[in-house]
Amino acid sequence: MNDKDDRFDKELAELKNPSLKKFKTASLFWNSRELGIGYNRAEVDEYLLFISQKPSLSDELTKKKFKSEFHGYIKMDVKFFLKEVAAHRYAETHQEENRIKQEEKLASIDLNNPNFRSLIYGYKKAEVDEFLQLMASLDRKEILEKNFHSQIGGYSKDDVDWYLDKVIQSKLEK
Repeated sequence: MNDKDDRFDKELAELKNPSLKKFKTASLFWNSRELGIGYNRAEVDEYLLFISQKPSLSDELTKKKFKSEFHGYIKMDVKFFLKEVAAHRYAETHQEENRIKQEEKLASIDLNNPNFRSLIYGYKKAEVDEFLQLMASLDRKEILEKNFHSQIGGYSKDDVDWYLDKVIQSKLEK
């Protein structure tokens, strides 16, 4: 495994068990906004242990208020981490619901009529149109690896990406 995989696994473990997370402490650097003031370390550690034992909590995570102290945990880091944990837990609890929505979206796409919206900023129209003409001769991997450039007045990135997902799904079914 490489360093990226190790870091990803570590971050995922921290999201699943927040008590594993270690924060940096605020310092007295001249450019520090809070001048060494951060969240109370004992209070944050206690809260992380509490939420590790209660995996059902998600929405309430970001509403917790902590006392401030000198050389406490950096406030922005703690707030951001709690938002990440809440988002991760929300995604896990609504996984089936999201899968159903995704299947409905893919089912509504007509492969014979790619009807992409034009947006202020999107994929280059010429590139997408050219790729659509070549797509029948391409395999799944080539479709997955295609990257389009962006332009002002291009095709909706979401529309194109959903269409390509539908094409890949149809190639899998064959």
